[in-house]
Amino acid sequence: MINRIFNTTFETSIRLLLNLYLSNKKYQTLEELIISDFITIRSNEFGLSDSNLHGVNDFAFSEFPRRRELAKEAIKRLVLKKLVEVKASNGGLKYSITDLGVSVCKSFSSDYAKEYKYYSKKTNSFIEDKDEIELLEMITTKATVALREE
Repeated sequence: MINRIFNTTFETSIRLLLNLYLSNKKYQTLEELIISDFITIRSNEFGLSDSNLHGVNDFAFSEFPRRRELAKEAIKRLVLKKLVEVKASNGGLKYSITDLGVSVCKSFSSDYAKEYKYYSKKTNSFIEDKDEIELLEMITTKATVALREE
């Protein structure tokens, strides 16, 4: 039996770790990480690239709620493995990459990791002057348009 790695907690944890590694912010909320990851893998939908890291998918925006569930589990695992630290703030829990997490990210050398890093840097520039609500509204608007086009 072949183990499934795509669209799993494991894959999501790698992407969230890379996101924290490449972020311009020291700490991020889980929602910020989920949004950043989604925009990174769907960068074409946001005008950041000519293609999407995960290819064309008519149901790309319907994946967003599922990605949130995967991210919740993934961030727990990253904290338990001491790759990410968590701190409480007035705005809720915030996450930051640890030195061990940085070491792990530096070891990633696959083509996928290189592409993800490239798109993630573009995403960071795109979202740096936007807040969570604005980004969620943007995703919701794009999801609505995508549903109407079907």
